Amino acid sequence: MDWQGFAEQIGDMAHDLLEQPSVDATLERITRLATELVAGCDAAGILVLSAESVSLAPTEPWVAELDQLQRKLCQGPCFDAARPSTGERALRTADFTEAEPRWPDFVAEARKAGLGSMMGFLLYTEDEDFGALNLYSRRPGAFTQESERAGVILASHV
Repeated sequence: MDWQGFAEQIGDMAHDLLEQPSVDATLERITRLATELVAGCDAAGILVLSAESVSLAPTEPWVAELDQLQRKLCQGPCFDAARPSTGERALRTADFTEAEPRWPDFVAEARKAGLGSMMGFLLYTEDEDFGALNLYSRRPGAFTQESERAGVILASHV
C-alpha cells in the first residue's frame, strides 16, 4: 500500500466532502470514495441503527439488502460495528467461505448472496454514535489488515 498516496487522497477527500451541496451528496461521495480508496472494496454503504435501520448511500442495491439482513438477524460485522456497546470500532470478516462463530446465520446467507468478505467501522463524534461505514467485497480474502487500517483512517475522517 502506498500510504503517502493514500494520505494525499484522504486530504483531497476532506476538502471534497466540504464542497458537497447536501448531506445525501456527502454520504454518496463517502461510499463512492471507499470503493476507490480501500483495496478490495467492491461496494460500500452506511448503516444507521434506530427503530428502523436505514441503509444510506449504498453504492449497489445489494448493499441495502445485506444491511437489512443483518438487522433482521441481529448479527453481522456491520450491525455490530454500528452498535458501540460491542466495544469494537472496526470489525472484519476476511473470508465468508470459512465458518464465523460470531455471525453464523448472517455469514451463511451472505455467502449465498455472493459475498466474500466485509468490514464495518463505527462512525462517531465526541457527542454521538452515527452508525457504521460498511465495505463489501465479492472475493473471499479481499480485505487484509492493510485494508482494515485504510478503512479505519477513512472512517475517522468521515
